[in-house]
Amino acid sequence: QQMQWLVERDQQGEAGDKGGRREGRDGEADPVWRSGVRFRFPMLGKVAANVTLVGDQVHIAVQSGSEDTAATLRAWASALQQAMDAAGAPLTSLAINAEGKDGAG
Repeated sequence: QQMQWLVERDQQGEAGDKGGRREGRDGEADPVWRSGVRFRFPMLGKVAANVTLVGDQVHIAVQSGSEDTAATLRAWASALQQAMDAAGAPLTSLAINAEGKDGAG
């Protein structure tokens, strides 16, 4: 299966409006890690996921190529939540949207 994957750490003071920085227990800003991956699955089509880690907070945003695929992914969201909990990295937020949708619904 072909995929594209990017992992990067925000530099100090480079939070911008996306996710922001959060101060840790010691008063220093928590590191912000961002990872993005893109797939093209035979049955689901295009699927992209962006994962942002801010300290111990995990945020995942998934973008699919169709509303049908987004609905399928939403149906399995609780399984992802349980797996993340079991791994000791509970989700802070999960958004699943189809291309062209802004998630306002």
